[in-house]
Amino acid sequence: MEGFQRVRTWWTESLFRGRDKPRTDEPRRWFRWSLMLGLLGMTAMLFLSRLYHPLLEPEEGRYAEIPRQMLAEGRFLTPVLHGEDYLQKPPLLYWLVMLNYQIFGVHDWAARLVPCLAGIASVMLVTLWARRTMGFWTGLVSGAILALSGRFLYIAGMLNMDGVLCACVVAALASVHLAIASQTNRWRWIIASSVACAIGVLTKGPVAIVLVAVPLIALALLDRRVKVLSLLESAAYGGIVVGVAAPWYAYMAINDSEAAGTFVWLHNLQRYLAPFDHEKPTWYYLPSLFLGMMPWTLLAIPLARYLWQRTQAAQRRRPAALGFAILAFAWCVLFFSLSGCKRPAYVLPAFPLGAIVLATCLTHAFPWRHWMRNGYRLHAAGHGWARALLVATLGLGAFLGAAAAIVELWPWQAAVATAFCLGGVWFLFGFPARAKPVWMSWAGSTVLAFLVLILAQRTLLPGYHDRFGVRRQAAICAEYEQEDLPILTYPKRWDSVSFYTQRGDVASYAPADLAQLHHDLRRHGKAIIFVRRDGSLNELRQALPDSMRLEVIGHRQDFITVALVRAR
Repeated sequence: MEGFQRVRTWWTESLFRGRDKPRTDEPRRWFRWSLMLGLLGMTAMLFLSRLYHPLLEPEEGRYAEIPRQMLAEGRFLTPVLHGEDYLQKPPLLYWLVMLNYQIFGVHDWAARLVPCLAGIASVMLVTLWARRTMGFWTGLVSGAILALSGRFLYIAGMLNMDGVLCACVVAALASVHLAIASQTNRWRWIIASSVACAIGVLTKGPVAIVLVAVPLIALALLDRRVKVLSLLESAAYGGIVVGVAAPWYAYMAINDSEAAGTFVWLHNLQRYLAPFDHEKPTWYYLPSLFLGMMPWTLLAIPLARYLWQRTQAAQRRRPAALGFAILAFAWCVLFFSLSGCKRPAYVLPAFPLGAIVLATCLTHAFPWRHWMRNGYRLHAAGHGWARALLVATLGLGAFLGAAAAIVELWPWQAAVATAFCLGGVWFLFGFPARAKPVWMSWAGSTVLAFLVLILAQRTLLPGYHDRFGVRRQAAICAEYEQEDLPILTYPKRWDSVSFYTQRGDVASYAPADLAQLHHDLRRHGKAIIFVRRDGSLNELRQALPDSMRLEVIGHRQDFITVALVRAR
């Protein structure tokens, strides 16, 4: 017990001694609003630029097709896929996509609008949370770091549950932290947090509760300054979560108890404790986080020094809110690292928390007042760190350009990437650092990071989506719709084929079903078939009887091509 009290004293009076009080050196109101609107506009440009990209397999095609089939069959409570109940995930994402279909029509961009808006919401939630607890500049920098983290931008923009879950977890953590760290509007923040947590449970299950509850309990144990939730407040929190999320789970259990058991046991507990797929090593998420937040992860070097310093001045520069962000970040990474089943998108909620930690270091550990007021010799380090981030961004842009050119996704953009590199080198060395203030170097690295990411979103990703999606293949298939030809897939089912063709009768065949495929082709006489190029196309061509021929009518570089099979 004495050791625990020492840990609490060290945490409260030494490690995170600073108070959660916004800094007073904020710019004027009109300037604050201009910067916030600029951040919102930049974030919207980055996410919405991906809106019209074709769906990727397997997740995006499945999560766009399920709500389409739910609408077609009038089943609003039970997700359905190809005539069967699909109860592997809760229904909130499907409901949101269905709402967009009702408003805008059944389009792939209408489906992807949901994760794009969730990604924008995550950035703004992080910004407002950090601003309220640690000041305007920390909030603004937190949002900028998150929006300009390439891995977060890519994963959060995909059509799956993780982007919506991330926004819910951030909202729940921010609200409950404001509830326990301040005494104003406590009940309002508790209710907001519980509702966000409940929406997270309806998005992906009990994992939302785990990600919110553990760091909250840990902070209550470590920090003497927080006022923990009382028994009444905890009961109200749990009651709201149950009241919002439980009705659908109860409906599922009543209508299909076996599916409910499978959902709880197979897709939650067993996936975590005894994985049956996607098994990865424990350190799997660390490279993803480090490389996915480049160049901002270079700030981990001064962050370590910032946390290690023991002087009273350094202790006062570490606000209590930083401790909660570190707890939540560490728990998120640890929780998913200990999971047996690991997929890249699972760790997405760690990116916003990591952005807050890095932004706090940048705005609280660096001597910005001296950099802004004194001569070049006293703030050369400020230019040095900005240049380091600039060089890392240039390297990232050159790597993306070279990799894309090698795989022939966008060979002409290699010249554009070179131009950006030359422009960055000019900015870096074209005129002396003493001729410009420190903020200009940091603004330059931020602008360059934005340009690299928007270039990737507008040029690299469309080619990638075209190559591995089936939208343009479905457009070719539409030319034969007047013949009402059957549509087949081999060697697996791709749900986006059904989505883009708006057909519910797409038949799928595996390699073990080749005999049945031959029989059906003879019966049809003529059919459209979507087939994978990597060996499956030649395998199918060689297995066809001599009386039939296969004519590829898709693009040469498509991973999934479309072909016309007919009698000779």
